[in-house]
Amino acid sequence: MKLQAFWGGSANGAWAIFGIPYLLRLDASIHLISVYIALTSLAPLLIGPIAISYLRHGPQQRGWMLTCGVISRIFFILPSTAMLFPSHRAEIAVALFCLGAIPTILFGALWSPIPGIVVELEHRPTIINARTRIANSGALAANMLAGLGMSFLAFPYNYAAVFIMSGVVGFVEIYIISLIVLPRQNFQIEKTMREKFDIHELAKEKQFLVFMGGLALIVSASSIAGPLQSVYFIKERGYSDRWMGLWAMSLSIGVVLGSLLWRHVQSKIGSYNVLTITMPLAACYFLFIVLSPNQYWVIAAVLYAGAMNAGSEVGIWLGLYRFGSEERRSLLINIYIGVALAIPFVAALFIPALTNKFTLAEIFVTSFIIRFLVALYFKIPRVYTLLVDRPAIKEVEER
Repeated sequence: MKLQAFWGGSANGAWAIFGIPYLLRLDASIHLISVYIALTSLAPLLIGPIAISYLRHGPQQRGWMLTCGVISRIFFILPSTAMLFPSHRAEIAVALFCLGAIPTILFGALWSPIPGIVVELEHRPTIINARTRIANSGALAANMLAGLGMSFLAFPYNYAAVFIMSGVVGFVEIYIISLIVLPRQNFQIEKTMREKFDIHELAKEKQFLVFMGGLALIVSASSIAGPLQSVYFIKERGYSDRWMGLWAMSLSIGVVLGSLLWRHVQSKIGSYNVLTITMPLAACYFLFIVLSPNQYWVIAAVLYAGAMNAGSEVGIWLGLYRFGSEERRSLLINIYIGVALAIPFVAALFIPALTNKFTLAEIFVTSFIIRFLVALYFKIPRVYTLLVDRPAIKEVEER
């Protein structure tokens, strides 16, 4: 599981960060970028929960997961081929990104619950924290290579190198996943799809729904500002591809350092308390990049954001693996993933209108205010009492 985290972080790190900058270099408009965000976000809502409902407990799950993983890694490479066409390159790249989203989503739907199944409950805080740190160490290594490519290769070869590297590394990740042996489940579910999505049954998962509601609010508050970062850095501040590589490396460094810090805090106060601390603090990033007088202060801001995101990420995944009944948890996780990625679909429809009426700096400051206030949701007494976990050290002492 730790080895997969390294190669998975390496494969996804640079590829995810350089998607929008690549479209900008192909002269994609804000409207086209909003289409890219919308289409790559819509599919999870439709595909993920359905796939997990049909395949999660079937014998074909492993085969589907590995097959979709291989196909998705092929599509990691394909957007670079848009440069082979004489015209409409940005539109072709968007089409390839969107086609590649389908097998990527199917793979993610089948893979995302597995760490919570393979790792035993008492080891999850340690292992999930370590996986976050290792994944971002992999992303850091990939982003360092991507940064070198951005520095020494001319466009479009620099982006082609990033996508090819991500695809090749992704194949290694899928091979490692193929070596993971899943434990035999203690329950069997043989229900129709209608029964699995029964509203009354899902409504019983109160802890999970309350937790998911808070996460959905956070995603909503960031869904417009997040994708516009690349536009802000490249179009308004005039930063180079080389600087974007440095930005990506700094984000990974921040997460690695943050995971080391929060690992010790988490053992004393629990992952949920770490989440309640880091969520509002992470919101300040969008304010910091607006106030930063130069690119060096932006790098400092992204290091800070990475450290805060490390605590939030561990808290989120431990919560997703902890809340909800065991027999329905995989479906619940994919419902959350679908909702969390469907929100940007709706938000993307508003991006052209908002960017025409407001500056990006105004959008970022507004996002900071909303996200900071929304993050306080997790500190509401009733929510806190329902969701707070017990630190591992106290549990051991009580035993």
